[in-house]
Amino acid sequence: MERFQDIDPNIPGKMGGFGGNRPPRRPGMSGDGGGDAFGGRVPPQNIEAEIAVLGAMMLGERGAAERASEMITRDDFYRDAHGQIFDAMLHLAEKDEPVDIITLKDELGRRGMLEPIGGIGYLMQLGEFVPTTANLQYHATIVREKAILRRLIEAASRIAGMAYGEVDEVDTIVDMAERTIFEVARKRSAQGFMPLRPLLNEAFEQVDVAYHEKGMVTGLDTGFEDLNYMTSGFQDGDLIIVAARPSMGKCIKYDNWIVDPATGERLTIQAAVERQQATVMRLGENGTVEASPVSHWVDSGVQPCWRVTTRTGRFVEVTGHHPFLTVDGWTPLHDIKPGQYIATARSIPVCPATYIPTEEVKLPSSSL
Repeated sequence: MERFQDIDPNIPGKMGGFGGNRPPRRPGMSGDGGGDAFGGRVPPQNIEAEIAVLGAMMLGERGAAERASEMITRDDFYRDAHGQIFDAMLHLAEKDEPVDIITLKDELGRRGMLEPIGGIGYLMQLGEFVPTTANLQYHATIVREKAILRRLIEAASRIAGMAYGEVDEVDTIVDMAERTIFEVARKRSAQGFMPLRPLLNEAFEQVDVAYHEKGMVTGLDTGFEDLNYMTSGFQDGDLIIVAARPSMGKCIKYDNWIVDPATGERLTIQAAVERQQATVMRLGENGTVEASPVSHWVDSGVQPCWRVTTRTGRFVEVTGHHPFLTVDGWTPLHDIKPGQYIATARSIPVCPATYIPTEEVKLPSSSL
């Protein structure tokens, strides 16, 4: 068998080492190297590795298609014809049908793709290219890496176009560039078939743990039913970040007064932090509010504060990274200039009345 050689883009329909019809190129690419899409340069690709992957999958070894699908997808192939053949093979494997020249010819014929990919002759040549599936994963890795490089080039080209065009704001261009690169990174992990046995074993283990724990909370109970359902509780080794939108009540000032529910003592936040022995009210496992000691104290140091005063006389004392809603969106204080507009509430619905009837004061406690 003659070894597959590089393709001469000047000889249509001819491939070194392969006779017969040449499969079509990817749309939008000039010649075999896609010069128009990549600035006249040949993009990263390895046709020989693509053929080796397809040839190994056609040997009919059970599990070969599944192993390939775990590493690459149809879009990872440089030649669209190879992607079509790969997709047809996966479809046969999904139906638990043998993957060979006969079944593949029928599947491609049913899709109307047999002639566009080069006909039965091209399939026969693919099947003769490799004698074993031993190097399938190695060749699939090459195909995947070349595809990642092509996507990076395409992403860089789009980013350069946005930067040269200067149509949007700089921050918008940076965000779009980050999303473009992130999309390339996200596609590095191809999701394909997985054997059913390990999935069943994992599912049975979860059922067993839920049975012995008398519920699905296998970690630290969050106190919130929906959050427990999504996380099964906070697990060992998890990085837990509790976040909220601005002005949701995440922070209170150092001189705010609180009441220790265990002793009834009235003290400031600063005093509680200095003691590191305060008790707070929390939502218990049974859904009721109960007193509980603070689990951890994290000292972020002393930070400078500024008083921000509006033209109407309203003021607030905050740190430099505190966000304010401006016409350009949420902006930290250190990026706001004097005279810039910030959003303020027309009214603050906190104790709007100077007098609260006794019945309304008793109402919250009756629901606990």
